Amino acid sequence: DHQVGDEIVYPGAAYVEMGLFLANQLNPEQTITLENVDFKRAFYLEQNNPPLIETSLDNNHYQISAQAPSSESWEVFSEGSISEIGKSKPISKMELSTLKGELNHHMDKGEFYTHCHKLGLTYQYSFQMVEQAWFSHDKSLVEIELEDSILSQNEHYFLHPSILDGAFQSLFPTIASSYLPVKIRELHYYQKPDQRCYCYLETKLKDANEIHGD
Repeated sequence: DHQVGDEIVYPGAAYVEMGLFLANQLNPEQTITLENVDFKRAFYLEQNNPPLIETSLDNNHYQISAQAPSSESWEVFSEGSISEIGKSKPISKMELSTLKGELNHHMDKGEFYTHCHKLGLTYQYSFQMVEQAWFSHDKSLVEIELEDSILSQNEHYFLHPSILDGAFQSLFPTIASSYLPVKIRELHYYQKPDQRCYCYLETKLKDANEIHGD
């Protein structure tokens, strides 16, 4: 369900879920902060031939390695650190009506995923969670809603990869050529999102080689 061009690619959002799980094992009573989460390379999958994936934890640093079915070697595909200090929940809230009013372009679900396809990004059923998007050249707000069939799995996750990947997808209305996530400087996890939620992106830097945003 998650492709770049014609290649099936393991979603970076799944590595983040693994990091959240490991952090919870270390400090189950604390809010979670992951730092310097690196997606080191794309992991291309073979259909109907699942890989072996291994997590390792050394103090507060973790690595996620995988062995493709056609390979005998293990490679590190993602790594990050777990902060020892939890962060308090933010007090201020963002008003959806205000954000929507500031963004003068809109896409419905069909338009959104048609645009993604033009960027060379093919999302199938379980990764088509964006219902609509409001955007400008450097900001984007997307509405994400889990299908009922995926919602039934959600209780087993901290941050379901379909939700986080939908958040990553918030970048795409603001660009005309494709980029893939390579690093998350900080991710603060407070609670599991609802079936319907929103993601807001502000782009801080954008050029031909890289994009930074919050």
